[in-house]
Amino acid sequence: MAWANSARPSQVAFLDEVVSIHHVQPPDLFALRPDGTFFFAEARGPTDRLSAKQKASHQLIEDTLKASVEILHIKIRKRPARAK
Repeated sequence: MAWANSARPSQVAFLDEVVSIHHVQPPDLFALRPDGTFFFAEARGPTDRLSAKQKASHQLIEDTLKASVEILHIKIRKRPARAK
């Protein structure tokens, strides 16, 4: 399992520290690439915006862990009504 070696206890402890310092939740998703490297993703709806605290915490994560924090912009589409 390649993902088992991706996040180390020190990295997890660092994320806990970021949450404590910036008073924000960690990014929404932890994603693993096929080559074993990882990145984080933050999901945002059509009207959602990152707060200054989130931006600061994401920058700290990127600088310290050398892992990107990608923003996923979610677009919601209504499904067509089904015929009865």
